[in-house]
Amino acid sequence: MATLTIRNMDAAVKARLRVRAARHGRSMEAEARTILSEAVAAEPDESEPNLAEAIRRRFAPLGGVDLELPPRELVARSWECSSPSRLHREGCRHRSIANGSSHSVLY
Repeated sequence: MATLTIRNMDAAVKARLRVRAARHGRSMEAEARTILSEAVAAEPDESEPNLAEAIRRRFAPLGGVDLELPPRELVARSWECSSPSRLHREGCRHRSIANGSSHSVLY
């Protein structure tokens, strides 16, 4: 269980808490736990939105923007290895057929 310390509580609030606790037959600490539990349980359980949802909520009042999506292109790739057994170990080159560029990949 966690511990909660409340500092700088108004004396009048503490006195009313003591009276309320006595009325319910509980200690002040038990009465404070009950009050806090009931207050939290009364609120609707709202899960935290993910980042995308938080951004959408932030900018929704400003209106939306329709963007055109560019057409997708298929990028073909080939692998060049000195031997098939080296494919999963080391030193293979990846070549993009679309633009002819290549780079080494270590596995």
